[in-house]
Amino acid sequence: MGKNSRSTKNMWRMAALTALAGCGSQATGGTSGNGSPSNMGANGSASGSGTGSPITVGVVTSLSGALAEYGKEWQRGFEIGLQYATQGTDAVDGHKIQVIWKDDGTDPNRAVTAAKTLFQNDHINILAGGVNSASAIAIEPLAKRYQTVYVVGPAVADSITGEYYNKYIFKVSPNSFMEAMAAAIAIVDGLNKTNGNSNGNTLSQALSGMSLGEATEVLDLVTQLKNSGQYGMILVEHKLEVVLKMSHRVMVLHQGRQLAVGSPDEVMANPAVEKAYLGGYHGKLA
Repeated sequence: MGKNSRSTKNMWRMAALTALAGCGSQATGGTSGNGSPSNMGANGSASGSGTGSPITVGVVTSLSGALAEYGKEWQRGFEIGLQYATQGTDAVDGHKIQVIWKDDGTDPNRAVTAAKTLFQNDHINILAGGVNSASAIAIEPLAKRYQTVYVVGPAVADSITGEYYNKYIFKVSPNSFMEAMAAAIAIVDGLNKTNGNSNGNTLSQALSGMSLGEATEVLDLVTQLKNSGQYGMILVEHKLEVVLKMSHRVMVLHQGRQLAVGSPDEVMANPAVEKAYLGGYHGKLA
């Protein structure tokens, strides 16, 4: 961790600041994803009172592609978080913080290429980012190879801190299992509070992070509740096979707007749905 004669102490303090920055949710201003350095200043100029050699943070995230909206939100949050964490100085222990943004286009191969460039050419001290779980997992071995702290967020795959974990990986957002457990607790709590008197419940991505066995048990429970006639269910779910099996009426949303409404068969046959979500695989999925 002592690249460019910087102390291990400074690197770990910077990692903590980067983790705090990664927890941010909104920001003003912005930095382009063209790989150019930024110190977080609104006008792109150097700021802060640092007098020592700069600390370089590389960020690989999805500023284009399928997850671009999440990546841009994370970028704004990161910027305002770092401003907050450094009290507006953009520096730590006299070292200015330089941030280099790389766009992975929601593509793991591009993410690896971008990370290698940051390690080999830019000699970064901290790596951050990871909206796409597949990109984050692909980058993790590089963090170990270059012995550099990698602050991951908001990717949710359990394996980031499970199967593919190494000691250089830090996570600033919950994984799918945590979200699933929270959803399960909310479902049970909601049913208990109504004492069976409510006829409406909403299940939002309740199967996230569950194994096949766990998901099957939850679906069996939901099916029993639905068939009892006491509960109506609104299911918010990305697993298409679950939606088709459990629902008698489906609403499809795309970029925040209603795209189609109807029976599962009607929705699956809708050309707009096929174009937006199915990519020509309608025949195989139906």
